[in-house]
Amino acid sequence: MSERQKRPKLLVSVASATEAVEALQGGADLIDLKRPDRGPLGRPDASDVLDLARILPDPHQRSLALGELADGPPDLHWVAHLGEARPRFVKFGTSRCRASDDQTPSFSWRERARAWVESHDWQVILGIYADFDQPGVNGLEPTRAVEEAHALGCAGLLVDTFDKANPTRWYRQPAPPITPDWVAHARASGLLVALAGSLDAQAIPRLATWQPDFIAVRSAACLHGDRRGPIDPRRVEHLRLLLDQMSPDEAL
Repeated sequence: MSERQKRPKLLVSVASATEAVEALQGGADLIDLKRPDRGPLGRPDASDVLDLARILPDPHQRSLALGELADGPPDLHWVAHLGEARPRFVKFGTSRCRASDDQTPSFSWRERARAWVESHDWQVILGIYADFDQPGVNGLEPTRAVEEAHALGCAGLLVDTFDKANPTRWYRQPAPPITPDWVAHARASGLLVALAGSLDAQAIPRLATWQPDFIAVRSAACLHGDRRGPIDPRRVEHLRLLLDQMSPDEAL
């Protein structure tokens, strides 16, 4: 991909158009609409998608979470509304995809992802989980995810955590599943990379030096750091300042 910048852009996940306004006031570069109460990449209601498009007419500032590939695509009525909203990115989670190597006619997550890549006017992002190997997640291993996303023609990868009740804080682990070398490999493969997963303000400057395309947050941008709470524009402003303060040597 040709989209590269001196510092990672700030993606803020919001639950409504009202929250989008708050995030933009704080300095978010990209607004990602999802329903936090429906999972890590919970699909929003079609009405919320349209509301976001009305208050944020530039499609390049919009991203939408569409749930897990294992759960199937949205219905046709929902897709019709999505087309009108013209997002820049759509994101699908890959939990329960690792078990699908033995494909059956009723389920092929690859076919579902490829259909969205080929049939719609937006860029597809695969959401992979740092806790991919935990019970109930069964997600794609990070290195394999790079290969799969590249082969499918996806635009990029979002690193997240599946378990939001007990987040792993993967970036604090002695041997994290995602590393600077992994980010470099994914980007060298032509993929955009967004780092997320219950990130806190202390971790963001360090992760930004890994040179992802986006730093993506929900909890860190919410009041009291609670992902179920409202977006706090002051917290967003602080996160944006952390990224803006990166020196050229750190960002390049």
